[in-house]
Amino acid sequence: MKSIALKFSLIAVFAGVLSTSVLSTSARADIYHYNNVLVGERAIGLGGAYTAVADDASGVYYNPAGIAFAQSNDISGSGNAFYKKSLNYKDVLGTQDYVEEASGTFAPFLGILNKLDRFIPGLVGAFAMYTSDTELLNQNDRWPLVGVSASSTQATALSGFHRTVQLRTSTSHIAIAAGYRMSGRLSLGFGLRTTMVDELSQDFQQSSVLTLNLATEKIIKAITQYSNTRASLKATGVEPSFGAQMALGQAFTIGISMRKGTFLSQEYTQASDTLAITKEDATEVTATTVPSASSETPSTVDAKVSNPLGSLPGEVRFGAAWFASPKLLVSGDLSYYDPATDGKVSFLKRQSVLNYAIGTEYYVTPSIAVRAGGFTNNDSRPNMVVGKSGQSGHIDFSGGSLFFAYIQPNSQISFGAVLQQGTGKSQKLAGSTRLEDVKGSLTTFGFAATTSL
Repeated sequence: MKSIALKFSLIAVFAGVLSTSVLSTSARADIYHYNNVLVGERAIGLGGAYTAVADDASGVYYNPAGIAFAQSNDISGSGNAFYKKSLNYKDVLGTQDYVEEASGTFAPFLGILNKLDRFIPGLVGAFAMYTSDTELLNQNDRWPLVGVSASSTQATALSGFHRTVQLRTSTSHIAIAAGYRMSGRLSLGFGLRTTMVDELSQDFQQSSVLTLNLATEKIIKAITQYSNTRASLKATGVEPSFGAQMALGQAFTIGISMRKGTFLSQEYTQASDTLAITKEDATEVTATTVPSASSETPSTVDAKVSNPLGSLPGEVRFGAAWFASPKLLVSGDLSYYDPATDGKVSFLKRQSVLNYAIGTEYYVTPSIAVRAGGFTNNDSRPNMVVGKSGQSGHIDFSGGSLFFAYIQPNSQISFGAVLQQGTGKSQKLAGSTRLEDVKGSLTTFGFAATTSL
């Protein structure tokens, strides 16, 4: 009997407060980072530093003015052979970490560019479909005894925990753009894209909590809690864009693009069913039995919220490129995103974010090029505050890309990888004011190809 009390007392203190579940329910998609997926065949290798280049179909994303400097009609596409995302929440359940992992494959970009000189000299059009974020999570976790909160007379232990999560999310776009070359040095461009957000999650949790009288070494209360939550977010918006690009001498170009749109429709729904079964009896209870008196507390919540996201964040990109020689290109970007804090769902609110990217391209031979880049992928959620509960996590990523390209006069193919690492804080426990350290990684192995028409 004493061994049970001793076992409880030696376990690291479990600081979480149980409400309807142990972990915050409803797995959520990552709309808070804007560089989870790098768009475009050539731009991937440059770490997304492409605003002052953008002379292929991916200009519909980076800068519609850049497509006016395209050398030929082309069709391009990129695909991810494999991607994996991992978030490690430190010491969430007692001294145990909680890890969430998602993986899968998807095609992030397909674009077509066409020179329209036969209609208007200097005019170029482009069309593209691409994905800016996606996630597939299918998780099943079980823990035995994971923690205890103790006083001088009682110990309350989380003696078992089970969680299953399924999450499917996608943020996709269809875009068109037109670029017009006003002179040999200056071009202007306009674009329009649709944005479609589709997220669906299912989160089931079951936990058992025992209260032990340390003096009598008897279990005086047992609470088993069940929680099942289904959440869905759907939104559709349109975003017009404007861009300009200018050559400064023979070796330098600068570019700027701006995008600001609005949601046409958006809705968030959540359905939750919870059940708490409490058994307690302080009389003749041993540590190997559960109390006899029982009560059940069911709860059902159905919520539907319009305007959950509020506004669409606006975006301003500024880039510069140095064509040092026929073999070497160096480019850099700054990207600013507006806040979106007017939505009706608190955890979907986003602050302003500034990201940067730098990239280089070097031709080892006329047919083989190496592209490398570095970039930031900062979190748009607010920084966490000590002593407050119910906060969303915050993790800032930085990443790098390395791609190898094989280039022929009318086509090219490239392959490589994008790696991201991040650190931050989280609050995974429902009802707790405690902050946990969180580390994240996102790995993408991809390939891309372009063919001139």
